[in-house]
Amino acid sequence: MRRVVFFIDGSNIYSHLRDVFGNGRVHIPTLCGELTEQGERFLQWRYYVAALPQGEAPDERLSYSAQQRFLQYVRNHRKGELCLGRFQRDDRGCLREKGVDVRLSIDLVRMAIHDEYDAAVVLSGDGDIVPAIETVIQDYNKEVFVALPAAVGAYHIRQAVGPSHFREITASIYRRARVALRASGT
Repeated sequence: MRRVVFFIDGSNIYSHLRDVFGNGRVHIPTLCGELTEQGERFLQWRYYVAALPQGEAPDERLSYSAQQRFLQYVRNHRKGELCLGRFQRDDRGCLREKGVDVRLSIDLVRMAIHDEYDAAVVLSGDGDIVPAIETVIQDYNKEVFVALPAAVGAYHIRQAVGPSHFREITASIYRRARVALRASGT
């Protein structure tokens, strides 16, 4: 049985789901379960994101509270692992997520070196992680799949894994993950 770990770029997949389906919030364990194929054992899902600053405006405090509840959910989930980046202000004062792609890339390679998975499923369209994907495939003989809605181009990351290693997040998979989210209350 092939051991599978999911590597989730939280902000990236949230944006893609929102853009394609209208809402980025889904029940992550259900989404991963739906993307697990026959003959695979779903070991873990690793969620990479930067924690929002608390902020002073009411909408900032609301977003912060909602994210904190979700981050606590990830920490407490038996298969979840939270991996935090950070926010940093750019020259214009806008917050930018930093360190998330690097952490995901390092973990993808580190866990391959330690033989902690047979296959990785990456939920991200970010081409910055392509060198890590190529290293894992070429140097450690691991399989890497990318899971995204079909409408998301993500040319570089799709090219790195090849067409046979793409798992589509279909509308029906998305709907089941949304139903599970409502049922879970997270």
